[in-house]
Amino acid sequence: MKRTLICLSVGVAFILWLPFRGSDPRAKTGPKGCPAGIQRDALEEELDRAASSAIAAIKSGEPEKLMPLLAAKGVVLGVDGPLVRLSSIREQMSARTGIYCVIFDSSCLRKEVNESRKKAGATSGDEEIISFRDLVLRSHAVMKTALADAPSFCGGTTSDGSPFFVLDWQRTSKGWKIVAIPYL
Repeated sequence: MKRTLICLSVGVAFILWLPFRGSDPRAKTGPKGCPAGIQRDALEEELDRAASSAIAAIKSGEPEKLMPLLAAKGVVLGVDGPLVRLSSIREQMSARTGIYCVIFDSSCLRKEVNESRKKAGATSGDEEIISFRDLVLRSHAVMKTALADAPSFCGGTTSDGSPFFVLDWQRTSKGWKIVAIPYL
């Protein structure tokens, strides 16, 4: 419950921050977590294009379209989750397990969650368990991007409604890369 409240609090704060980002006194350049010397407008346009590509890849159900957008060092999965190396993500995408299920396949995700609960001796929950893909396809929420002034990431993609969807981005020499996929 505490983890849910923290995630929701951070998400709500992020969404509330979006309308005020233009009043930032550093509006001509990006936040301190972003590369120096690049105009804020250019960073925002690049981030919007990368986020659109990520959402299109998720909607398509084709992991190979999402893989080039993931950070080379790996991606932090979940709230306070581990850094999962890109090689492990590739394996899970190929085997259609783990993170593949979280992002693309609700039935696979339900199966994995129920197996984990069974191993732990817990009963099956009655909450709906859906993948990011189904969440995006079912929801009519508008995806928004914004630069962030955080040490671990430079930009974010979030939905403007419920259910909640977030991707954290970092701009590298090879463009914008997803560095975290916080989910519950």
